[in-house]
Amino acid sequence: MKPITFSEQQIREFKASGYWDETSFEHNWAENAQRFGDKEALVDRHARLTWRQADDLANRYAAGFLALGIPRDSVVVIQLQNCVEVPILRVACER
Repeated sequence: MKPITFSEQQIREFKASGYWDETSFEHNWAENAQRFGDKEALVDRHARLTWRQADDLANRYAAGFLALGIPRDSVVVIQLQNCVEVPILRVACER
């Protein structure tokens, strides 16, 4: 897989147009969990989770990574099918 790269000019244009900012995925996630706690957030064929449930799982996974000795800012590879755990694990890794 070839990574997508953007020129400095493109980045400036995206930011100037309001498409990009300095907000992280995890920050937006936490904001949504706070704002929409009991509303449905993630659905797959095996699970339906509210924002609060998904956020709780992200916190548990993040704590589990630390308990396993995976230090902050480590590179973590996750390979899963399309399921609710994918975005939850991404947030856990960012935390």
